[in-house]
Amino acid sequence: METLQLIQMLYHSEVGIRRQAALIVGLVEETSALVALEQRVREEPDSNIKKVVMWAGNRVQRAHQRGYSTIDAIFEHFQINRELASGIDPAEAERLRHMPKFQSHSQSDDSVDDNLLTEYSSKDLLHMKSLLRLMPREPSNIDISVRITRLMDGSDMQRQKNTAIELREINNPQALPYLALVFYRKENLDINDYIEHTGKILYWNVNYAVLDKNGWLDLEIAKRRREGNYPKLNI
Repeated sequence: METLQLIQMLYHSEVGIRRQAALIVGLVEETSALVALEQRVREEPDSNIKKVVMWAGNRVQRAHQRGYSTIDAIFEHFQINRELASGIDPAEAERLRHMPKFQSHSQSDDSVDDNLLTEYSSKDLLHMKSLLRLMPREPSNIDISVRITRLMDGSDMQRQKNTAIELREINNPQALPYLALVFYRKENLDINDYIEHTGKILYWNVNYAVLDKNGWLDLEIAKRRREGNYPKLNI
């Protein structure tokens, strides 16, 4: 689910939805929800929900203090920073990105657009491809009920780890509330890194798509390009 929807859920009239939202906010460390969490702590009438909100608030506050944000994480995870730091021309990057044949894992001169080959060698094109950002995967609607049952069963930690990895690959964001609940319970501390990583990747994928669709991502990329606000890479 996207950030705005998640924050709105913190104010929902149904107790269960507010709890679910707080759990997910805590799992993904959504720092833009910090003000909303502080308000919920003051106004939440249900003591059990307040406990979850306070837990989420503590995690988010610590994330904020270390400078974490979802948008920065998206820029890093999808290697947008790498593309910006490479200095590759934006128009050229778009031209390369929208060439289905060029994006294949198996690369040869015959599979690359002839117009590009007049400008670059195949080796140059492969290097340029390595500098482009990664694109988000489309969310799936694959049935995850069996895997959720495995995830919630704390009796087999290795199976929980494997399930978290499987859910990451399946990329169905409906897994987020369950991942957040397991993370909150901390029944198996050793799997928390797997749970958090899976939850954040699902969350980043959804939000990348939303930011891209509404045009905000392009605006942020342009802003960071103007300001030089990205890591400089040794390429």
